[in-house]
Amino acid sequence: MTKSPVDHGLLCFLKSCGKIEKWTKQQCVSGRGYNISTFHFANMCAGGLRTARFFVYLCRKWIEMDLLQIHKRIRLALNKDMTGYLLPEEIDRALDRAQLQEFRHLYGDDRKLPDSPLAYGMTLKIHADLLPFKRSIEYNDGLYNPQSNPYGTVPNGVVVFPPDFLYPVSIVTEAGRSVKIVSEDEIGIRLSSTLRPPTQSRPIAVLGGQGDVMGFNVSTFNRMQLFPEAGHKGTLYYLKRPAVPVLSGTTVGRVFTYNAATSVQMEWNDTAVDRLIERAIAILGENMQEDRIGGDNYQKANQ
Repeated sequence: MTKSPVDHGLLCFLKSCGKIEKWTKQQCVSGRGYNISTFHFANMCAGGLRTARFFVYLCRKWIEMDLLQIHKRIRLALNKDMTGYLLPEEIDRALDRAQLQEFRHLYGDDRKLPDSPLAYGMTLKIHADLLPFKRSIEYNDGLYNPQSNPYGTVPNGVVVFPPDFLYPVSIVTEAGRSVKIVSEDEIGIRLSSTLRPPTQSRPIAVLGGQGDVMGFNVSTFNRMQLFPEAGHKGTLYYLKRPAVPVLSGTTVGRVFTYNAATSVQMEWNDTAVDRLIERAIAILGENMQEDRIGGDNYQKANQ
């Protein structure tokens, strides 16, 4: 059967990733519920952005590691060294703790790397690992309203962050200038400076803040304060919090039936997931060891 260039490229990509043993079109595409030949690539700007996005979408469907596979790998590794039953919720909590540790590790390394060819390659890898979590919002000089205009900065230059905000990456004004984030102990010096005070075209920002905005209680949201305290326009680039993994299913007796549709999958690529599994295994191993020691001490005390 004749393959389209996209068909052939997809199959070659999957083969190079080692994800399949046989790479016939029937097995790799139709067998997984995607019949590429039914799509009219001639109408999708062949070789353009829409085709590329579709290509990446299909690839991600095959390459991402399912949460059930992750749980099985963790159980298999732990059962080699120790006994004990783990609830799915315990593994989910360990995975969430592991991914936050990994997140801090990557974000911290990204800020400390020197400007060198080696660091450039390492930085690219870090950015690739964090790619699923990169987000942006455009704030404006309209009146703040949590429903109709959640990113308005009027009247006092406060930007309320989205609920999934975790770390800031950069802030850029509408004119394309970078906004410097300063600490609270520096803000007084900058505001009183006669040489370079913050202006509407060159504002500065402080993370955090207190009080209501336009009479709305935003105490549960992160925010930043722009100076001068007025309406501003620009873009905030940030990293969102990774979704908390949840293995969902039903248990009848000792039989667990997995439900992929209602489970919350991990958003990392497979390379990063391997590191998260190692971290989760270490976390769970320590907890199980502590439980075992605690149980032994309790038995000795009651003998």
